[in-house]
Amino acid sequence: MARSEKPAPRVLRVYLDRIEDGIAVLLCGEEPVYEWPLPQAFLPDGAREGEWLECRLTRDVQTTQETKARNASLLEQLLHPPEET
Repeated sequence: MARSEKPAPRVLRVYLDRIEDGIAVLLCGEEPVYEWPLPQAFLPDGAREGEWLECRLTRDVQTTQETKARNASLLEQLLHPPEET
């Protein structure tokens, strides 16, 4: 695989069990089954209770690196605040 190519996303199959008060409850896994609450607005258009959905999971390396850099900067500011004059 060339460096510029992204690895194929992992596909997670989930079952749309129910929607309660704007929260979709997805079921995933096999024994144990995990409940995954998700805002209904994140569902694809037309998704209904009782349907199977596919979620594609990929790493967001750029955002992870940006977040780490921002957090390191904030930590540095907390540990070593500028001296007041």
